[in-house]
Amino acid sequence: MIQRTFIFLKGISYKKEKRLWSKGICSWQQFLNSNIKLKNKEQYDAMIRLAEKNLFLHNSKFFSKLLPLKDNWRLYNFFKSEAIFLDIETVGRKVVLVGIYDNFDYTPFVFGYNLNLNQLKQKILSAKLIVTFNGASFDIPRLSKMLSIDLTQIPIFDLRFSLLSFGISGSLKEIESKLGIIRDSSLKSVDVFYLWNNFIYNHQKEALERLIAYNFEDTYNLRLLAEKAYSLLEEKILKFS
Repeated sequence: MIQRTFIFLKGISYKKEKRLWSKGICSWQQFLNSNIKLKNKEQYDAMIRLAEKNLFLHNSKFFSKLLPLKDNWRLYNFFKSEAIFLDIETVGRKVVLVGIYDNFDYTPFVFGYNLNLNQLKQKILSAKLIVTFNGASFDIPRLSKMLSIDLTQIPIFDLRFSLLSFGISGSLKEIESKLGIIRDSSLKSVDVFYLWNNFIYNHQKEALERLIAYNFEDTYNLRLLAEKAYSLLEEKILKFS
């Protein structure tokens, strides 16, 4: 989808983008090869060539400032093998667990247990795309502060905002249900505060294991939800072009 995206060109709105598609200009290469009469065609060509170069180099950061947050989903299909699926657990304002699934493995970083800030930072910075649910306004600001780095330099595919722009709303669990994603019924809801305090003060390792299992469901299901959301969003946006 990213290679048929034109909204990052100055002056190209969603409406104008669809107009290009309707004229058979459905990719960057087709745009470059076209004789379409546009006032800024030369500047657009230069920008598209720059975008092509950065995409070829897998430099996703190039696109982090070009696309609106709700449109970062357009990057997903290209960068999904290099994406991470991230979710945090908090007690009050304190981040107690950061869960990351990277298409192959799940890694829980637990405060006071196995959390190494440098390892966590490297894990996140190595990603080409961060997939979250409401993370742009919750998870990412907290992690940026904790790690003393601006994580918004990496494109964020926030499922909540992307789906909301197409009229699909609700909590993560509600949207999972709407889109047919099945979750372990025993892990649909847990008391994070209770589990964390039992682990910290009562040394109940079972409480931590349950908290990690709950977080794993969140991060793993983000991948399933991202696949469904991408297909749905692509179908909807192209349907009316």
